[in-house]
Formats: sequence, structure tokens, C-alpha cells
Amino acid sequence: MPTYIIKDTNGEEINRIVASENFVADNYDFYEQAPDPIITTTPEPLRWPLIDFRKRFYTAEKVALYQATETDIMIKIFMDDLEATPVVAQDDPELNQGIAYVVAQGILTLERAREILDNPTFSIE
Repeated sequence: MPTYIIKDTNGEEINRIVASENFVADNYDFYEQAPDPIITTTPEPLRWPLIDFRKRFYTAEKVALYQATETDIMIKIFMDDLEATPVVAQDDPELNQGIAYVVAQGILTLERAREILDNPTFSIE
């Protein structure tokens, strides 16, 4: 049922009630239907099983990452930590730092990192 704003003769709100329009019309002289409340929600951060997260990378990106582990210890640590994580969380600070490092090293573009993380506002700054 809708919510109605009950008003006095000056048009000032004096009450709100949830009722049928017939009830309100039969019992009040001055009223209007209240606007629907605006409900905003913040989406939950995404979570992926590790295998599903790995599938978000193209084969060429995986090759580049694995090749980089041979010469860049930070990428090796990132990849090892990722491999030890059964569920990858979109909001994990270590994941985001690792992806930012990979972008800074030129292995991924910023746009591609945003696609992988499904986060259009991801930044390396």
C-alpha cells in the first residue's frame, strides 16, 4: 500500500500513513501520495574462485606474467600469493596493489586491469 502525507488546511504536513487511497479520501480532506523512497545500495565486492579469476586473463597476459616472475621478484611474490588464495576478492588491497604493480611494469594496461577486476574506477595512483 502507498504512503500518504496528511496535511492541515495550510498545506503543512501533519502525519504520514500507509493506507488505501479510498480510506485516505474518506477520512482526510487534504493529502497527497508520498513519493516512493529512493533506495540506494552499494554492491558487494566481487569474489572469484581462483580458477575463475585466472580465466579473466588472456593467454598472452598469463605468459607475460609467468615470464616476468623469472626477473621481477615483486611479480613472483604477487603470483605466489595469488596462487595461495582459493577465493580472490575484488576489494583485497594486496590484489589491487599487485595488479597496480603489473600495470606499472607495462604487462597490463590500466583499461585491461579494470576489465579483469570488473572495476571501472581502478587506479594505480
